Amino acid sequence: MIQKIKSKLRNPIRKRLLYLYNLHRFSFLNRNKRTTLIICFDGFSQHGGLVDRLKGIISFYEISKKIDADFKIYHPDPYFLQTFVEPNLIDWIATEEDMKWNFFNAEFLYLMLEFGFEPLKFFNNKKLCKKYFIYCNIDFVSKLFPNSSENEQKKIWSASFQELFKKSELLQKTLTNLQLPTQRIAIHSRFTSILGDFVDTITNVLPEEEQKKLFLNLKLAIEQQTSDKNPTQVFIFSDSIKYLNFIKQNTLFSVLEGEPKHPDNKAESISIEEHLKTFIDFFVIAESEKILLVRTSYMYPSAFSKYASYINNIPFKTIEI
Repeated sequence: MIQKIKSKLRNPIRKRLLYLYNLHRFSFLNRNKRTTLIICFDGFSQHGGLVDRLKGIISFYEISKKIDADFKIYHPDPYFLQTFVEPNLIDWIATEEDMKWNFFNAEFLYLMLEFGFEPLKFFNNKKLCKKYFIYCNIDFVSKLFPNSSENEQKKIWSASFQELFKKSELLQKTLTNLQLPTQRIAIHSRFTSILGDFVDTITNVLPEEEQKKLFLNLKLAIEQQTSDKNPTQVFIFSDSIKYLNFIKQNTLFSVLEGEPKHPDNKAESISIEEHLKTFIDFFVIAESEKILLVRTSYMYPSAFSKYASYINNIPFKTIEI
């Protein structure tokens, strides 16, 4: 009962705190002629990983088109998004001028984990403000296009992503220098913190013997799924450096250099190069010819590789062992 009350109060309270958090940008001036949706990743709360952020971005970009509004992204935390992906057809970078607001022209929407939010009902049933500052990590595309199939929704995602983003010079140069085979399979597994090599939302750590057994089972499953491939064309991706080291030491499968890091991890300072690793993984997966998520029932059902498959509409499959 107490947990349900806390859940209901959480977002309304945080929404009010947002006004205080952004009070330093308060201004009586209002230069907006059109409604603008600004999705924000500024460290106010935990925003999630790259895919969680993309879920909110793509959702509200599609909403902006449906309500004929301008669209901006404010992403200074923990990196400027344009360091890795730049505007393509849409100038989405929010300036400090864009971030100014007042009580008469703006509204803050805190929608983190608000799965019950109905975006079209919200925006179509009211007079629009000039600015909406949105905090969101949810994919609302299925609600925006309720009669569309999953494959059609993937195409919407792909089109929106291509309209918004192109690789930055830094990202493109890094990917080119890798000189990867174009015919490759991407295999992804996510452990969160069950291996004990970093802290995440899950606190239970498997005993060492169970970890070894898990690694061997995953290795066997990957070998079965890729028996017709040169192992060097099979690329393994994970959030666990412990697992990636196991793969490097015990198989001929390929592993990209670098240690995975989570952008919401405030406990350690993460460099631009370490954040770059996430984007490299995402685009290498997205540009593979086949993508598999290999997991057990107690491993985290990560959306990272699934949404990477959306970008170029690549075949994706989950293998549960």
